[in-house]
Amino acid sequence: MPDDKEQALSALHDELVGEIVPRIIRSFEEAGGGFPQAMTVLESVICGVVGSYVVTGGDKVVLTELFAAVAQHLTEMRLRNQLPMGKV
Repeated sequence: MPDDKEQALSALHDELVGEIVPRIIRSFEEAGGGFPQAMTVLESVICGVVGSYVVTGGDKVVLTELFAAVAQHLTEMRLRNQLPMGKV
């Protein structure tokens, strides 16, 4: 059973994702952009976070694991119909 810290971190995750994802998508669509611009922001966020936590030389391992987890999570979310089918 998760402890209080784990529950608080999970709640923070949900709050941030709930704010950040729609903001990125909406902001670019309202400005006449879309997927390419959103992906560029995502790239910058990943670089900033990975660069802040991972020592030089560890990037490839972390990014490989990250993108494997992303692929798995997307598959699971689509199977549960938790994501739209996409536009691109």
